[in-house]
Order: sequence, then C-alpha cells, then structure tokens
Amino acid sequence: MSVTGGAAGWLWLDSPHWAEFIATYLFLGGVSGGAYLTSTWASLMKHLMDEQNWLSRVLLARSDDPEHRFSCSETARWGSLIAVLGIAVGGLALLSHLGAPIRALTFPVLFTNFGSWLVIGTWVIVLFSVWAVLETLWLHFGADLQGTSGLSLFPRKILSWIDGVMPWRTDRGITWLIDTIADATRPPSRLWGGLRSSAGCCR
Repeated sequence: MSVTGGAAGWLWLDSPHWAEFIATYLFLGGVSGGAYLTSTWASLMKHLMDEQNWLSRVLLARSDDPEHRFSCSETARWGSLIAVLGIAVGGLALLSHLGAPIRALTFPVLFTNFGSWLVIGTWVIVLFSVWAVLETLWLHFGADLQGTSGLSLFPRKILSWIDGVMPWRTDRGITWLIDTIADATRPPSRLWGGLRSSAGCCR
C-alpha cells in the first residue's frame, strides 16, 4: 500500500496501482540517459583527437592512436542507439500506464501549464527523444561513413541490403536518401557539441 496526504485526510492507493510499467520506464529512462551521456563523452574524445588542440593534449595521453579513435566512434554510435531504444520502449511503458494513452499524444495542445512538473517532464522526454533520434541519424549516416567498418553501423548494412534486393535497384536508394538527409541537417561540430551538452544536462 502507498499513501498520499490531502486536505480531506489520507488517500490509500493499492500498490498494484503503480504496476510494473513505472518501474520499467524509470529503469529504461535511466539507461537511455546514461547511454546518451556515454555517447556524448565518446564523441567529445573523438573530436579532441581529430582537432589536435591544447585541450586534447591536456585530457588525452595519446591522440594519435587509431584504435582509440575507432573505439570512441563505436562507443558513440552504440550509445546513441541504446539511448533511442531505451527511451522508445520506456516511453511505451509509460504510455501504457496512462488511462487514456491516445490523449497523451495531444500534449502540445493540452500540456500548457508550464508550472507543473508533469508538463515539464513530458516536454523534456519528448524533446530528448527527438534529439536522440537526430543524433543517431547523424552518427550512423552521411557520405563520409560510406565504406566505414564497425558493428555499430549495422543499420546502414541492413538498409544497404534492402537496397540491393529491391527490384528497382539504383545508386540512389534508401541509404543514399538517408545519407543526404543526415548531411543536410547535421549542425556544425561546435554547435553540435554545445547542443549535446545541453541535452545531457537535461537528462
């Protein structure tokens, strides 16, 4: 049993009221946030190795190790994937707990009381989810990643395989289209880094 205080006395709620959905969301939300921070840190290390500036000399013992550079790239990509999967499954668990989950999808219209932590939390979750998806797009797709190896690039390999088996095979398939979108929407590296830090602080 759990209790909450009120003006009319105590309101007793059966513990099954919270069910397992909230615990699932909280766990996966934490996993998603941790994976995103790991991805951000790995990307920062990769950026410092590429820049070869004073900060890289202060923070890194070596900046010319190709294996370290490859590991940072892989960690960043895996982190972004896990962040997206965690917040997606956790979000579904949270929605399934609501009495009217379809109504929750209208939050941009209904959730305008920005003095409420429920509203603030909803907007943080949604904005983080959108940003995590964009991060995954930018880290896994782009013309500069063509021919790059790594287990974390399996989304590219899956789409390339689909392009190869389609009867209308062309050089400009699904992979080319997503690469083009990624290159067109990817922000400059410094702006991207600042936005990543802001998103990480929100989580």
